[in-house]
Amino acid sequence: MVAYGLDTIDPEQDIKLNLIEAAERVLPASPERLSKTTHALLTKLGVRVHTSARVAEMMPNGVRSADGQTIPVDLVWAAGVEVRGFLKEIDWLETNRINQLVVQSSLQTTRDENIFALGDCAAWHGPKRADLLRRGHRQRTRRGRTPLYRS
Repeated sequence: MVAYGLDTIDPEQDIKLNLIEAAERVLPASPERLSKTTHALLTKLGVRVHTSARVAEMMPNGVRSADGQTIPVDLVWAAGVEVRGFLKEIDWLETNRINQLVVQSSLQTTRDENIFALGDCAAWHGPKRADLLRRGHRQRTRRGRTPLYRS
């Protein structure tokens, strides 16, 4: 890392993280309590959390939100659950309203067992993510562990 000059970086001074979320809260598909806990933890760790901040424009020195706020950034990592529209154009595969491929519990698509999908491009009609998160949280809490943060 020395060859790249990374030994001179002081993470506390040189690296500033911004989480930009279009929804009103982080983890909007999760229970509100989990969302609030996550927001508080991120803030405690020094992450600047911007909610209700839909990105409208990428600029050389940062990001402009739809409400006109400029957030200075050097690097952008975009994430989300909406999939590009080309998947719904594959006529023989089932998609949902946000263009995810509908899959069985085996991750095989519902209309072609030879095609598998996972991650953000897949939608499963089993237990909802929030239900799975709640179950996982309860199981870990019963074992005396905090799921998000251990000091």
